[in-house]
Amino acid sequence: IVFGFIHGNWTLDNSHPQGRYCGLNDELALLRRLGCYADFTMPCGAMPMQARMVNTIYWAVDDPARPKSYDTGIPVKVGEVGRGDLLMIPGPLGLRWAERLIPRIESGELAHYDPPAAYRARRWADLAPQIGEDRFLKLHTHGAQEGNAAMLLEGGLDRLFALIEAECRRRGWQLRYVTAWQMRQAVLQYVRSDKKEQKEPAKAIPQKAAPAQKLPPINQGMPPAPGSGTRRAVAADAPAAAGGETFFQDTRAQGDKSVSTGGPARKEEAKRVVLAPPKPKTAEKPKPVLRSMGASTVKALLQERAKAAAAVESFGSEQISKSSVSDAGDIVARVSGATVVEGKYAVIRGLTDRYSAATLNGAELPSADPYRRSAALDMFPAKIIDRVTVTKTFTPDQPGSFTGGNINIVTKSFPDRPFVSLELGVAYNTQTTGNDNFLTYTGGDTDWLGMDDGTRALPDVFWDPDLSFGQAYTSLTVRNPPTDRQKDILKKSMELDRLTKLAGPAEFAPKREAPPPAHNFVASAGDTLYFLGKPLGLFVSLPYARSYSYYDGGEVKRYFYQNDSDELEVRKEFTEEKGTVEVNWAATASVAYQLFPDHQLGYNFIFNQCSEDSARIRKGEDNYNNLYELTMNRLYFIERNLTSHQLRGDHLFAPLGGLKVDWLATHTDTYQDEPDTRFYNVDGTDWGLSGLDPKLPTRYWRYLEEENDSFRVDFTLPFLLSAVQEAQLKFGWFQSSAERNYRERMLQYDVPYRPYPTDPNQILVPGSLGLVGPVVSNALSATRTRYTFPWTNYIQSPSDRSYYRAESEIPAQYAMLDVPALPQVRLIGGARFEQTEIRTTSFTTVPSEGVKPGETNSPPPLVQDDILPALGLVWTVTPKWNLRLNYGETITRPSFRELAGIRTYDPVLDEYVVGNPDLEMTAVKNYDARLEWFPRPGELFSI
Repeated sequence: IVFGFIHGNWTLDNSHPQGRYCGLNDELALLRRLGCYADFTMPCGAMPMQARMVNTIYWAVDDPARPKSYDTGIPVKVGEVGRGDLLMIPGPLGLRWAERLIPRIESGELAHYDPPAAYRARRWADLAPQIGEDRFLKLHTHGAQEGNAAMLLEGGLDRLFALIEAECRRRGWQLRYVTAWQMRQAVLQYVRSDKKEQKEPAKAIPQKAAPAQKLPPINQGMPPAPGSGTRRAVAADAPAAAGGETFFQDTRAQGDKSVSTGGPARKEEAKRVVLAPPKPKTAEKPKPVLRSMGASTVKALLQERAKAAAAVESFGSEQISKSSVSDAGDIVARVSGATVVEGKYAVIRGLTDRYSAATLNGAELPSADPYRRSAALDMFPAKIIDRVTVTKTFTPDQPGSFTGGNINIVTKSFPDRPFVSLELGVAYNTQTTGNDNFLTYTGGDTDWLGMDDGTRALPDVFWDPDLSFGQAYTSLTVRNPPTDRQKDILKKSMELDRLTKLAGPAEFAPKREAPPPAHNFVASAGDTLYFLGKPLGLFVSLPYARSYSYYDGGEVKRYFYQNDSDELEVRKEFTEEKGTVEVNWAATASVAYQLFPDHQLGYNFIFNQCSEDSARIRKGEDNYNNLYELTMNRLYFIERNLTSHQLRGDHLFAPLGGLKVDWLATHTDTYQDEPDTRFYNVDGTDWGLSGLDPKLPTRYWRYLEEENDSFRVDFTLPFLLSAVQEAQLKFGWFQSSAERNYRERMLQYDVPYRPYPTDPNQILVPGSLGLVGPVVSNALSATRTRYTFPWTNYIQSPSDRSYYRAESEIPAQYAMLDVPALPQVRLIGGARFEQTEIRTTSFTTVPSEGVKPGETNSPPPLVQDDILPALGLVWTVTPKWNLRLNYGETITRPSFRELAGIRTYDPVLDEYVVGNPDLEMTAVKNYDARLEWFPRPGELFSI
């Protein structure tokens, strides 16, 4: 039997100062006699058992008169004779500066508190012992420890292999995974026999021969065990520079050569890796390496969550691919403790969307909805999302408007391997597909793109602030010649006719038509290549989806409370029928460029276009206004767009103690267009039109646009509290500015003649707009003439309009510490200083309480400074149990719309909404307690 050896507790050759764990000064010679072909115990870092010879493969000579004979030895050199009692193959040992100001000892140990990392892989390659053309890398772990096992099996091993392979590609090295025996054989190929030189490995130390065996190929296509979370490298993994299928080489001896059967059990497990530079004749440009976002697996997300400073819920690409989610709203709805209203607005921990913040790759998202503070989540197709994280406890590095939670949408980045993908989908729904009762109406030719082609557009003249409408006289007697005032009346009457015809005809009621099946597709591609000698990652995606929904028999009730009653009374009660067509598509591009190994720049572009086109009929009663047999028709098209440019940088400064600097600059344009929303309400009386607002056939045009610029920079500096306790200081700066413009115009039509048409779509038709004939003049006398106007339907004067402009500036600075208070307890604390300045200017022709119609309103700006402290405790009771306690102070700002002094009609609530320029900000104190249990990899229970 021959074997490789690792000594428990590193006490090889009686090296412990107190003589523990061994007791043999001649252990090296004993191991040789028993058949040990090499020792793999070292290194052991700062322990006294550590040999003075580091990062060197050498021969140790036993001295039975003293312990620790391996402290020095004879280095293995090319062409020299192997001399000694035992071959020593150590792992890397040196100082590591990457992640903190005070250096850390790098010994190649893999642990849950020191997992694989890119900067560690670079250090391993630097320190690995070298003989001739080969470098030899041995890593180790206490695999029996629960925390280490969880780390390795939940993605740690996959990350380890990926990092080593990436580092080899970066350096242009060929990589071989080998066993301990194969590593020994690779070393001995450089050793010369003391009798004669030979190409085959020399027997430096006599050993007993094992029975001859035919060895299988090494790692050739061996699949991983199901559910193991790890894999063995196969030939397909070899980079081109490594020679393709010859990437793996069997260095084990065949025939009568010895075969390793393994050494005695120990808490450490050795990982053998040989790194060798490629031969010049086969060398090609190595595959570039960039820090890709990668796939967000359930195990990886749960591992991140367990280590996070705040309480975090995540839904990643692995779950997205297995779920029937279509957009970010659907994803958030699947997160514990979160619900989604109207398919797009998040309610977190029972708090509405006004108490939550939404970010895109860490940059704050503006809202395109005039009535909402947060962005609509349905604007982001699931196909472009890598993961969505919902943070439920406040820490100073998050926006101060955080109260209910912070939703961060992380888009996909470039892949690890090149790909081109095209997916097509068709969906059949028994409620909608082929349903002849589906409600719709005539739209534009580009509705399938989620944008109006101008069919619903309001002519520009109607946006003129000085536009005035004349009065629709049925008859008018004027003098001969007419006075200036009478001339003006006649002129305005003709102008009213022109404007009525210019606004054009319109449908007011839905029609019934069966829709086709829902359909979607997504095209995407990505690769990593070279540009100017540096690696460049690219990813592009184009998802598109069109869906249909329909329901009838819906119930809508509005209640009110009277002072003399103890119960709520029904104010409005309707049944509802509604058909909706939704379109959502996007174009995304991600670029990442690695200037240097620790410095990377990136650019993200997102263009998103979505629309909701709905037709609705409500029937019922309005008890408050004593209106019965009501029929309310509404046709509603809403178009939303978001265009975002993000430039980011990730930098690691190892000489500065591992200082990490991340920055992100974002410019976002968003708009929401609601062209020609139409209302037609009728009751069962002879009058036809109802007294419910809007009382007349009404058309609304609304347009909102917002421009948002933000910049943030975060500095993270690790430092050492003690020999084994690490802490982290994080501080940063944030700046956000936004500018919004909003305008709306309402046209109501007077219908002078009765009975009204039974079909609402026959009201505004080409033959019933404005004057339907010439104005008839009849001379009453030599000095007076009567004019008769054949009016049909015309725009009622005055026609309401409103607009507002708003600006905001929000700078912020923060600092926080993450320190270990006890071996299993972390404290996270700090504060955020945030300043707020919001200015609004508004104008409206609609009178209401506190609003002066016809005047521009510019109230004093809302200015406030806030210091927002936060303190958190994370107690890792066991590796599977976390207890979190958090306290934080946050704020809630009124929206631009809430501060604007205008009165508008909300088509969703069917109510008028009035702004209040005197609103103030809200201060919130948050107390949170959370218990987390991770029973098995990929599983979590939390309270």
